[in-house]
Amino acid sequence: MGGNNIVVVKDAFARRYVDVDVVDRVASNPSGKGVWPPLPAGDNYGTRPYPRALNDMGLRAQYRDGKEILNGYGVSIVLGPAPPLSPAERGEELFNSRELSANREKSCYSCHVDGHSTYQLADTLGDDTTGTPKRIPTLLGIRLTDPWAWNGKQRDLSEQVRKSLETTMHAKEFTQQQVGDLVAYLHTLEPPPPLEPATDDSADQEKLTRGEMLFQNLGCTKCHVPPLTFTSPDAYDVGLIDEKGLAKFNPPSLRGVSQGYTFFHDGRAKSLGEVFTVHGHMLDRALSDNELADLLRFLRSL
Repeated sequence: MGGNNIVVVKDAFARRYVDVDVVDRVASNPSGKGVWPPLPAGDNYGTRPYPRALNDMGLRAQYRDGKEILNGYGVSIVLGPAPPLSPAERGEELFNSRELSANREKSCYSCHVDGHSTYQLADTLGDDTTGTPKRIPTLLGIRLTDPWAWNGKQRDLSEQVRKSLETTMHAKEFTQQQVGDLVAYLHTLEPPPPLEPATDDSADQEKLTRGEMLFQNLGCTKCHVPPLTFTSPDAYDVGLIDEKGLAKFNPPSLRGVSQGYTFFHDGRAKSLGEVFTVHGHMLDRALSDNELADLLRFLRSL
């Protein structure tokens, strides 16, 4: 953009962008939260401005009248006949469509980009309260993380989907098949991969081992049970409280926790490190710098 070798790279999941100099390979404005870069005249799409270079990649495949079509930003390309959609494929269409929302203003995708999260706060009524905005959770790997909702009251994924349609999307009507299709799609979403997977380096392996031992010795495994989901079916009082006095929360899975931008139900921790250094999450003592580094290395490998 602007003829100065700068490319604006937007985070797919959150309202963040980074300016990248493609010649010097240097990134600037790494915080970039909630700020949109200036646009040339005429590059305003709808009510929210995006750089044209990013919009050119906004095509999405859709299935209509037995044909697959690429749609996006005024472009429609018919790819030809396609076989009938499976339940999961129908669910993906619904997930990305505004068909089920009141006044067709939003879709599930609006908050859960590609099934993940924008990490914003939303007052969805999902925990049976109002005026208590909660961090939008990722849906990646959701089939393994029962129960659902921040209070852990939803024990069936179909019922969670139904409640989301009713209280969050304010859907005027929907069918059981649509609920089933959405559940089928959610079941295809794999847990988010770690940004810093374990390596074969011996020093890294030692650090991971120390971090895992700390994770166990500090009692983290009580709420975040390994090795599959790193969550548990109960709700716990972890010293936090929401606007209506809710003090018990179902712990989110730690799978892919390195993909997060904010943490806790209200996003009060702005980094994974802050969970321990600022908020002392469930710690009965302060961690040394080396201990913190080992623990964070382990968590970022999940």
